[in-house]
Amino acid sequence: MSPPPRIYVPLAIGEIIDRAATFWRKHFKTLFLLSLGFNLVSYIMTKARLRLHLQFMGV
Repeated sequence: MSPPPRIYVPLAIGEIIDRAATFWRKHFKTLFLLSLGFNLVSYIMTKARLRLHLQFMGV
């Protein structure tokens, strides 16, 4: 005999916040380094684009 089907119930807003906070506390260092890496790449790309733009504008 197979088990009865699971009923999926949406989480309440408090449960979502609690799970997100627990996840962030558990993985803070990894998420911080990942965020830092993305921001650093974004900063470098923005600076390079600005430099190229100024170079083509003749400044």
